[in-house]
Amino acid sequence: MKGDLRKNIKMIKYFNILLLIVLSYGIDCDFGYIINHTGDYCIPENFYYESSTLQAAYFFLSVSIEGNPVSSEDWVGAFNGNICVGARKWDTNECGNGVCEVPVLGYSDSSTQGYMLPNQIPTFKIFRHSDSSYLDAYPSENIPWSNFGVPIINYLIYSTCASNIFDDCGECDGDGSTCSDCDGINGLVTLEDCLGFCGGSATTDLCGVCDGGNASLDCAEVCGGTAYIDNCGACDNNTENDCMQDCNGEWGGSAVEDECGECGGNGSTCSSIELSFGTPSNG
Repeated sequence: MKGDLRKNIKMIKYFNILLLIVLSYGIDCDFGYIINHTGDYCIPENFYYESSTLQAAYFFLSVSIEGNPVSSEDWVGAFNGNICVGARKWDTNECGNGVCEVPVLGYSDSSTQGYMLPNQIPTFKIFRHSDSSYLDAYPSENIPWSNFGVPIINYLIYSTCASNIFDDCGECDGDGSTCSDCDGINGLVTLEDCLGFCGGSATTDLCGVCDGGNASLDCAEVCGGTAYIDNCGACDNNTENDCMQDCNGEWGGSAVEDECGECGGNGSTCSSIELSFGTPSNG
């Protein structure tokens, strides 16, 4: 009886796939891809899955292959045993805040036989588009499935790590120290500032002074230099070429006093007048 039921379920799945291919005749999938269950786009053939009313979304902050982020053409698939229960193309440009999630569907009817049940733990594979290969991938933590669950997981990684043991930073046989922040929380990036305060804002300036604000940088951008800006805006350390005020009080101005003592004058205001009195007579 059970054997006949399994055969019928398989036949239904194969019929659905065939029906989608017929209905989606206009969609041309590349080799290694087939039409998805809704019939509107192509997916890797081993990542085919049926729709379900029961589902969760597993978010991964990063997905990588041997330490390199997956490409926007790669896919992540979720599995319960050897049954694919959800998949998505890992194009972070299409995801909120650059963080994508893979749907992980639960058992709801005969078309989803073998899908997730509460407290089962899904496994994951990465489909690498460049060579059409399926890679077993490992999350930083295994979270049991629950309907409408939305776990957020640090990373999903494929690696040739011999022990298959990764720390919270995704390092093979690591101790978690490569990504621990100053609060001791792995996977976060809170750091000490130059004054030693965790999450502080103090930074080292261009002269290597912590929280110095570039105060020791002169106007010529020399650390500890003596150059200064004179009253005319010139930057150097030569006091002999500093500009002077003209008679109008303008720094670097060209106005001068004329011989009449008038600033900017032409000497006309004090021109001399010659007087002639003649020669006195003897009477």
